[in-house]
Amino acid sequence: MSKLPQGWSSETMGELADFIMGQAPPGSECNKSGSGTPFVKAGEFGTERPVIREWTTRPLKQGCASDVFICVVGATAGKINLGADCAIGRSVAAIRPSGALDQHFLYRFLSTRVRELRAGSAGSAQGVISKDDLAAVEMALPPLPEQRRIVAKIDSLTGKSRRARDHLDHIPRLVEKYKQAVLAAAFAEANGSSGHLVTIGEIASEVRNGLSKKPTDGPEGTPILRISAVRPRQVRIDDVRYYPTEEVPASAMLRTGDLLFTRYNGNPEFTAVCGQVRHMVGELTYPDKLIRVRMARGVEPSFVELMATSEQARRWLNPHIKSAAGQHGISGADLKRLPIPLPSLATQQGIVRRIEAAFVWIDRLASEATSARRLIDKLDQALLGKAFRGELVPQDPEDEPASVLLDRIRTERDTAPKTRRGRRPAA
Repeated sequence: MSKLPQGWSSETMGELADFIMGQAPPGSECNKSGSGTPFVKAGEFGTERPVIREWTTRPLKQGCASDVFICVVGATAGKINLGADCAIGRSVAAIRPSGALDQHFLYRFLSTRVRELRAGSAGSAQGVISKDDLAAVEMALPPLPEQRRIVAKIDSLTGKSRRARDHLDHIPRLVEKYKQAVLAAAFAEANGSSGHLVTIGEIASEVRNGLSKKPTDGPEGTPILRISAVRPRQVRIDDVRYYPTEEVPASAMLRTGDLLFTRYNGNPEFTAVCGQVRHMVGELTYPDKLIRVRMARGVEPSFVELMATSEQARRWLNPHIKSAAGQHGISGADLKRLPIPLPSLATQQGIVRRIEAAFVWIDRLASEATSARRLIDKLDQALLGKAFRGELVPQDPEDEPASVLLDRIRTERDTAPKTRRGRRPAA
């Protein structure tokens, strides 16, 4: 450990805390009706404190609100929570800080060691963090008043980053709403320019379901799209399985500019959505749960794709989506009746250019928000690093050094009278 700041002391957690390893009571002594002592296992760990869902009438190992809980078994090993007054199961250990260690300082410190503890856990089927593992963790210990100043500073700064993170997390939803507003406005503009609506069936040269035989994972055969390849305004041409080549007619091959609608899907939000096939390379076909719509001459496929994914189109489509056996579907006949505006080809192409330019700008903002979100996470980690190197708050020479406080606590503990144990006197 590098040179410590003034008043700090290099210790291990075994010198600073006691460890209570959890033990599960018999299942017959547990309940969810609120009878007895709250009972916490790894599954009850929340964002900061456990969520109480179970109780026991036979608590075997007890945690308390001033502890720090840590998961010590399984996939969640290393996860931490502030403590609670409760019984703890075998997947949980309670770390009980001495008077020289602030609970919240310990909690923040351990949050930087989760990966290390998880990587060091051992066990054949499940990782296990042992009492010895916890006791061996090294810690640079500041004076107690400085620990509290550090915690207060961390809470202040991470509170700001948490609010920023919450705002940034709303952006993906706002992006989609903004795009829908752009599409709705374009639909209204196109309708005003054309003066009337036409149906998909009237402007399509072909509306055709795909191939019905079950595909394989290949790679032998002709690539065939999965249903999941089609999402609003998108066709992922690499999301494929494979179909026997000899059973794929030329008429079932896709080409650039084809529109695909989902005919069936387990999620109604992804039923009757439209995406355009772009940048075709090689052969590609599609299954019968997709409907291919090929536009007639004089109709811009990108324009139809955008109109078919507008709010106005969705309002028309939703009542025509039928549900059966957990699947949601739309018929080709209903799809042909979908009404959209159709202005002149030049107007269609102009609207497409403006929408695509707006979407590029919106996506750039969304990308910048994603980058900012990642940066906030890195800043939080850098903040904690500075905190535990003694660089976050200034040292106060008036603070009692951590080593002096520890020595006094050890002396008091060594000189304290031992509790005598014996049999209870007979009644």
